[in-house]
Amino acid sequence: MTEGSLGADSAARNKAAARAFFSAIDRLDRRALAPFYHDNFALLYPGNEKALDREAHWQLIAAYHAGFSDMAHRVDILVAEGDRVVARGTILGTNDGPLMGQPPTGKRVDVQFMTMMTFDNGKLVQLFSLIDTAMLQKQLAVGNVLYVSR
Repeated sequence: MTEGSLGADSAARNKAAARAFFSAIDRLDRRALAPFYHDNFALLYPGNEKALDREAHWQLIAAYHAGFSDMAHRVDILVAEGDRVVARGTILGTNDGPLMGQPPTGKRVDVQFMTMMTFDNGKLVQLFSLIDTAMLQKQLAVGNVLYVSR
């Protein structure tokens, strides 16, 4: 194998891991998520001053599932190079439960997201995530929905 084909193999494996990771989140399957996390996993996103570890990431996933029991990620674009994967897509769901202190609205949402994942030997080291929270707030007609409650 050439160095280029090794890189392509790694990128293909990381893309498959990214798809499986989103699928496990959509199923709220903590056991399926566990093998993806690197020991030094960090979730980063704008507006948060410090990185979240895997336990805090799980709590965030669970909080969103409490608000959207049918939450699903539709990955529209998935690009990989070496140890990085960038996903752009839509998060779909119905707000049928409380969300970060807001009562359920019963409204259906589709909100754009973009995530950059960094892998190390197949393990997710870093997740940098952008979610269109302004559109989420508009679609729910609520004042303040953040990644985490403050």
